Amino acid sequence: MPVPLVNFSPKVEKSMPFLKEFITRNQYQSNAEYNEEDNNFFEKLDKKFESIFNRFEKKLGFKQRYYSRLIFTDINKNTKVTPRDMGLGISQILPLLISTFNSKDTTLYFEQPELHLHPALQMELVDDFVKSYHENNNNFVIETHSEHLILRLRRRIRQYTEDELPEEFKSVKASDISIVYLEPSENGVKAKRIHIDEDGEFRDRWPQGFFVERREELL
Repeated sequence: MPVPLVNFSPKVEKSMPFLKEFITRNQYQSNAEYNEEDNNFFEKLDKKFESIFNRFEKKLGFKQRYYSRLIFTDINKNTKVTPRDMGLGISQILPLLISTFNSKDTTLYFEQPELHLHPALQMELVDDFVKSYHENNNNFVIETHSEHLILRLRRRIRQYTEDELPEEFKSVKASDISIVYLEPSENGVKAKRIHIDEDGEFRDRWPQGFFVERREELL
């Protein structure tokens, strides 16, 4: 943990968004300034943060006067908690979102971003990746075991083809997405490309273990 500066005096605006204030107070600079691009980043991050923690009252807690910590109060139970009390998924999602919203013209590599996250939140992450792909010109390489991530991509592809894609997305084409299944074998790991058509349907059969179980459980 960085040692706080004795003369730390951040420029905190009166109506500053929650996460912007938190990060500003942890800058350890007395002259923290933000441009329009920075403010757009904070706006996106704060909006996502509010949607994830909508059942919590949020405030900053100050320690040693020079840096702050996040404190949440469960509105229904009136219980104070910290991000580490909410499960590993919640505590790990903030760095992932910062990378997604703040990076530009690069390739981001995420290993199992779905870990310990609610399925609905997993699918929201896919939408964030798609927006970052178009708005920030980022590419994503994601190692995952989650069907939910792929299901959301298939849905967005189908919506784009049927001209029903929500206005917040520019496009989601099958040609923009590459799904590669890695399967261990006696001769090493085999890579198999799984193609998707413009209706969001698989053109190739999945190896045993994915999507097949879902169908069999419903029969």
